[in-house]
Amino acid sequence: MAGIKSLAVRGIRSFGPEECDEQRITFEKPLTLILGQNGCGKTTIIECLRYAITGQMPPGSRYECFVHDTKVNRSVEVMAQVKLKIVNAKDKLLEVSRSMKVTAVKNKKPKFQTLDSFLSVDDGSGKTKDISSRCADLDFVMHEELGVSKAILNSVIFCHQEDSSWPLDEGKKVKERFDEIFDADKYSDCFDRLRKIRKEYEHEIKSLGQQVSYWTEKKEDLDKKKLDLVNTKTRMSEAEEKILELSTELRPISEKLNAIETLQKNLVSFESAREKIKNRLEHQQDSVKELMKSIDKLYEGTTEELHERYTNYGATIEAKHTELDKSYKQNFSFNKEEERIANEKTNNEVKFNKLILLESQNQEKIDRRNNMVLDTAKLADVEVQKIETDGEADQCKAAVMEKIKDLMRKLEQHKLDADKAEKEYQKHVDDSRDALSRHKQKISNKETEIQTVKKEIMKMGQQITDANKSKQRLEKLDAKLKTAEDTILKEKDMIEESLKQKEKQLNVLKNKHRSAITELLGKMIENNFAISINQFECQTRTELETIKKNISEKQNEITRVETDRDHINRQLRERREELSAAEDRMYRECGAQTYDNTLAKITATVDKLQDEQNVLQSSMFIITKYKGQIKDNNCCPLCSRGFDNEDEVNDLISQLTTQVMNVPAKLEKVTEELQRTSAKKDNLLSMRSLNERIVVLKEKDIPDLEKRLVEADKVIASLTESVDDLTMLSKEPEQKMSTLRQIQGDMPLLDKFTNEIRSSKKDLESVKAKCADFECDISLDTATVKQTDLRQKIGILKTKIKSNQTKLNEHTKKIQKQAEEKNKLKEELLNIQKMVQELYNLQETLKQMESNKEKYSTELKELENSTEKLEMELKEKEKAKNNAVTKNRHEIQEASTYLTRVSNAFDKIKAIDSEIKQHKDRNIQKEMDQIKEANDRLNCRHKQIINDRDTLTKKIDSLKDEIAKQEIYKRTLEDNIKLRKAETEIESCNKELLEINDKLKGVNTDMISEKEPLIMKQTKIFREKAQTEGQLEELKKVYKQNQLELKKAQNQEVEKKYKEKLYELHVTKAIDADIRDYSIALDKCLMEFHKEKMENINLIIRELWRKIYRGNDIDYIEIKTEGSMSAESERRKYDYRVVQCKNGVEIDMRGRCSAGQKVLACLIIRLALAETFSSRFGILALDEPTTNLDQENVVSLCSALGDIVQERMSQRNFMFIIITHDREFIDTLGNIDKVTHYYEVSRNEEGKSRVKKIRFT
Repeated sequence: MAGIKSLAVRGIRSFGPEECDEQRITFEKPLTLILGQNGCGKTTIIECLRYAITGQMPPGSRYECFVHDTKVNRSVEVMAQVKLKIVNAKDKLLEVSRSMKVTAVKNKKPKFQTLDSFLSVDDGSGKTKDISSRCADLDFVMHEELGVSKAILNSVIFCHQEDSSWPLDEGKKVKERFDEIFDADKYSDCFDRLRKIRKEYEHEIKSLGQQVSYWTEKKEDLDKKKLDLVNTKTRMSEAEEKILELSTELRPISEKLNAIETLQKNLVSFESAREKIKNRLEHQQDSVKELMKSIDKLYEGTTEELHERYTNYGATIEAKHTELDKSYKQNFSFNKEEERIANEKTNNEVKFNKLILLESQNQEKIDRRNNMVLDTAKLADVEVQKIETDGEADQCKAAVMEKIKDLMRKLEQHKLDADKAEKEYQKHVDDSRDALSRHKQKISNKETEIQTVKKEIMKMGQQITDANKSKQRLEKLDAKLKTAEDTILKEKDMIEESLKQKEKQLNVLKNKHRSAITELLGKMIENNFAISINQFECQTRTELETIKKNISEKQNEITRVETDRDHINRQLRERREELSAAEDRMYRECGAQTYDNTLAKITATVDKLQDEQNVLQSSMFIITKYKGQIKDNNCCPLCSRGFDNEDEVNDLISQLTTQVMNVPAKLEKVTEELQRTSAKKDNLLSMRSLNERIVVLKEKDIPDLEKRLVEADKVIASLTESVDDLTMLSKEPEQKMSTLRQIQGDMPLLDKFTNEIRSSKKDLESVKAKCADFECDISLDTATVKQTDLRQKIGILKTKIKSNQTKLNEHTKKIQKQAEEKNKLKEELLNIQKMVQELYNLQETLKQMESNKEKYSTELKELENSTEKLEMELKEKEKAKNNAVTKNRHEIQEASTYLTRVSNAFDKIKAIDSEIKQHKDRNIQKEMDQIKEANDRLNCRHKQIINDRDTLTKKIDSLKDEIAKQEIYKRTLEDNIKLRKAETEIESCNKELLEINDKLKGVNTDMISEKEPLIMKQTKIFREKAQTEGQLEELKKVYKQNQLELKKAQNQEVEKKYKEKLYELHVTKAIDADIRDYSIALDKCLMEFHKEKMENINLIIRELWRKIYRGNDIDYIEIKTEGSMSAESERRKYDYRVVQCKNGVEIDMRGRCSAGQKVLACLIIRLALAETFSSRFGILALDEPTTNLDQENVVSLCSALGDIVQERMSQRNFMFIIITHDREFIDTLGNIDKVTHYYEVSRNEEGKSRVKKIRFT
């Protein structure tokens, strides 16, 4: 355990600087006693111990004053050294050596210099290890080696005599001492560091929260895109599956229809073949009948013989036949050319009919256009009687266009007027809202002022009651004081004592408030304290009220701007909701494409479907007319090929009907698609104003509101910063006002003490003047005789003095008690006078506050009465604004709807007009004239061919006649040959007819009835499949676009950054929570530690007080701690005060105890602190512990110290170092066991201190 062994001092204060002047003291356990007169250097020993261990100079002492004076030593330079041997906590012997030097400088302050300090450590083997102050902090090393803190060494163990009464000093200084003892600054720094760390983490958490929110939105957007991608892929799969199902479903239907068509073709071919065979059979039978009639004689020979005879005859008429063949060929070429002409005429007729159809359709469009123009003009309130020409239609369209432009201008003007009116109404509403807000702020301020005044009035009333009671006590104390003053001699010594006491009290009050007054006024004044403080208070209060007024104005401005910001936020939210709804509606109609692209695409689709519809309608018309011409003329109108019978015509019509059977279904499908697409186009045209509104919201309204919102936030931030700055500025005047309130009560006392000192000095001067009036006129011999007589009398008086010394001591004690009683009465008198002086001020202040209270109440009632009016005005303005806005929006909506209807109708007119213009540009009439001219040329050529053919026919007929005449025999042969061929053909036809009948019997004709339902079903499936394929193509485009967007989003590493920020946020929150828990746990531990230590200290203080103190006015004393939470460091701080208790009533000891009680209380507190905090270094130095103690308390203190020494004697490191000038106190302590000697400090002839060891006898 740590302790001290010996001390060597040289060159410190009164200790000489030479080697021969070095003085040594060996400290013995358990008690080291040092005796000496005042000024001999006793306290210097404590100062050297403290300096050797801590390196600190005595309080209030300059460095050069601590070293032996160069003038006294009559040298230019003085060296000083302190050597201390100690034992550390590990029982190792240490020696610390600290050296100093003071050099005298001419006409200047002496120069002080600290030399190298050394710490020698004995390792136990005889070797020492030196540590220099140049390479180590010796103060820190000493604290570590001794195991005790610097604060305990300075304030408890080696406490200087000047600071020994610190436990009863003012609260701030006591708190500083205890904070040093408990090392509170270190923990405060720790808490401040933790608070800063938590503040940094709080900002970081806020920043991370915003980043996590941002990346959460990004991740949700990414997840949405992924989900859209999956949903699109699923829909694509569903569409593909549906297409596959439809294809699968369509395949058997198509196969069945193909089989039915094949069957129909076979049936038609069978029927046609059968009909042809029947015709051939009938024809052959008719030929046989005719031949039988025409043949006179049937040839009896064989067929070969018949042919042989015919061949031989054929050579004779070969020439005729050759010519006849040429004629036939020429006739055939005429037929071919005629057929070509007929085909061209048919084609021209088809083209002509199509042109006629287009012309009729164009006329229908013109009529429809004129009707639409009339309807649109009627819708637009344009006066039009009737439209018969294109010029009138153009005039009407121009009028409608002007009307539309006029409506658009009116609508824009209406919107501008509505916005202007809305802003005007909003301005009125904002003005009313600001006025109401300022009014409510005034009401709140007035209510706060009234509450404050009420509290002040109650406080003033209590103070006035206390002052009245004090006034009554003052009268009683005045009577007591007069009685006490009558018993005290009014001599010069009493005046001087009173003057010293007043000067001391004045100095105490000055020292108490010196720092505060100097801080407030800039210097320490000597008189007129109350007036100066009151003037400074008025200035500070004015400054503080100005700052508070500025703060109030800034806060009102903040309230107004926040109201504007809320209104802007509300408008921005409404605009964003409107934009979102409009975009949703636009997305439902246009998807991911823009409005213009979608409208252009829909318009192109409508044009394409209209063309397809026209083609299908024309084909139906042409085919119907073609059928009619075939039925009417019984020949083909294109090639002029004739038909032998009606069955061939029916077969051709049946084939044409089969071919065009799907055309009506296609026409119906195209018509439905055209209607649906036209409706979608009309819907898109009606949404043009919505698209314009979206553009206005995106590009103008929302950016303007966001800009206004940012500006409002900037203004609020600036105003808030200004308020914070003003608040910081107000702290200094508030602190000054607080300091003024603390010291204001003592200022009248300072003025009173100053005046009393001035008066007492005058009285003292008058007494000295009276003493100076005495004159001396005696001779030397007479004086010698008188001297001898006086010496004899002195001898007699000395004997009387010895006998009366006891009486004198008793009388002195009585005088002391009366003086103490007088001092107490004076102190109480001063306090009561102070309160009585404040009575008038309190009464005046009370009256002023009551008048202010009535004034504030009246103002508050007026403000509250006017609040309802402002609220009604605000509601009326808001209602008027809402009505105007609703009315304007309704009118704008109606005008916009009306304009949209007119614009849509006009767009349709323009679309039809464009089609009419295209038809007009085509010049149909010219094409029809060209076709007529071509037909005329063909007719002329046809007539010429007919003439040429008639000539050729006559030639053929003549050749036939010639051949007929020459070939009668041949005809007979031919008829026989024909007869033989006809009979053979009849047999062949009968066989073929039987085969065809057999085939027809095996054919299932019921399948043909299923064709119509199958065709309808196939058409439906085709339509559904085409729709699904279109959806699939659209989905593929969307899927590709989503893939690109998803890839772009994935390239940003959204999920990775989201996880990183989320993990970082959770980790930071966990760290912040751990730091908070650690702060709470640390604060709790410190509170428990502080509570435990203070309980232990108070327990020791009570025991020592009851053991030492012999008075009956105080039962015990203790240290009261009052904890409070600091907003800055977020931890508990303690204020300390010493209280005295009597019969369970506790009062502050400071200012109420006597000097002896003060010394004793401070001594006991130091003993308790040393017992609690210095267990490893059990040493305590007491410098003049009996100061101001009466004999009885000195005896009890001596007894208590003896008991403590006896109890702690067994501890290895326990030691008391007691310094005193009281020999009786030393002698009494010498009776303790193991205390064999003491040290006496005195000065030699040269004035240097010497230490002498003296044994007790």
